[in-house]
Amino acid sequence: MRIKRTGALIGAFVAMLGAADSARAAAETSAADQPAAAEATPPAAGVSAPEDAEALRRRIQALEEEIARLKSESVGMADIQKRLTALEAELGRLRQERTGGVAASETHSVNGLAPSASRVYLTRRGLAVGGYGSALYQRFTAHRDNDTDANVPDRADLTEAFVYVGYRFDDRLLFNSSFGVEHALVEDGSSGDATVEFAYVDFRQRKEIGWRGGLMLLPVGLVNERHEPSDYLGTMRPFVEQRIVPSTWRGVGAGAYGEAGAVEWRGDVVESLDAAGFTPVEGIAGGRQQGENSLAEDMALTARVDWRPLRGKGIGDLMVGASGFVGRTGQQQPGFPGGRLTLWDAHAEYRWRGFQARALYASGILGQAGEISLAIDPAGLTAIGERSDGLYLEIGYDVLSTWPKSKQDLVVFCRFENLNTQQEVASGLPTDPLADLTAKTCGLQYAPIKQVVIKADATNFTDPGEQSVDQVNLGLGWNF
Repeated sequence: MRIKRTGALIGAFVAMLGAADSARAAAETSAADQPAAAEATPPAAGVSAPEDAEALRRRIQALEEEIARLKSESVGMADIQKRLTALEAELGRLRQERTGGVAASETHSVNGLAPSASRVYLTRRGLAVGGYGSALYQRFTAHRDNDTDANVPDRADLTEAFVYVGYRFDDRLLFNSSFGVEHALVEDGSSGDATVEFAYVDFRQRKEIGWRGGLMLLPVGLVNERHEPSDYLGTMRPFVEQRIVPSTWRGVGAGAYGEAGAVEWRGDVVESLDAAGFTPVEGIAGGRQQGENSLAEDMALTARVDWRPLRGKGIGDLMVGASGFVGRTGQQQPGFPGGRLTLWDAHAEYRWRGFQARALYASGILGQAGEISLAIDPAGLTAIGERSDGLYLEIGYDVLSTWPKSKQDLVVFCRFENLNTQQEVASGLPTDPLADLTAKTCGLQYAPIKQVVIKADATNFTDPGEQSVDQVNLGLGWNF
């Protein structure tokens, strides 16, 4: 008799969920002239929203009473207890959707952003809060590759601690932001920074197109838009995506985004780089202005296209795409030429069950690099690369994925990188051996839950001058 009552309860619950979905869709969208946000549930035809909303409230109350009654009668009945647990989980999800909340387990990437940064897009109305952070310990070898003393002290650092704050005004319009601290301490003489990563207003006209403006992450590479610790393998971001395609890279501007089937695209007009910040080894990374009272005599265009041909086919998720940046970098400063930079990358990512792989190739061409080099250093001892190239390939496997009941991850991975910020330099200017770098990183990362990750890896560096220092790293990351 108890089992029959449980079966009837489950059947009623499934029916209630269907009605709840219809009620939510009809209450929040109008099929005639109210296009929903991309993430909203499509409206169902022929549903009366007020009546179904009241019916939903009554059914939730009845369900709560029935669950309480069955609990009191089902001591020692393991099968019914399991079904009750599942029903309670679904009831919790239903309550959250009814009140506009978003559970951490329900987050996912929207418009290229990391899952936690996307929370406001999944909120029905009002405030959304999230965040991420990481800590890093680095232990360096005592000697360089040429067997000379390295004299590099070991370091421990709270690399970043950021908070996401967003507000959903209605189905079309929202505000999203990220702000925090890098390197723990912000005061005179410290290396810490108080930083606004992004702060923009987003207007989604319809599913195929939306508009945004403010301080935005540039849609380049694989890491710049998605750099929460759980989004990349290893304690540190790939060096190619620190020097050739620098991250984090943001700028003030405006742009559009959208999707067409399996294709997603984004394009922005933003402040360009400042060539006065370029260096031989770090390349263009020092030229990022980051929206800080930026010079805007030169603006830039950046764009991205991604294609997911396997979506919905049950054989993994493949993403293939490309991104680019083009703009002058002189900013009309005395002694600096225009110096147009054309930077592009081709990238791919594949995930299936416990396997994951990434590949990226990036190349940049800087016009008038010789003149820029002399403007930075009239003595001619500094060479900014006319061309920079970099690539990396990484693979990882979650060894716990073979245990279907496991909610934990243990990923073993390796990454190979080769990059040169001075692939070509102007005639007569010197090159720096450290600009030509090969890095091999292997390690593992353990996630007891999806929002927390513990990392350990070792990196071996190679450069033509044998000046590199190898290192072992430990890391901790979180997002919510």
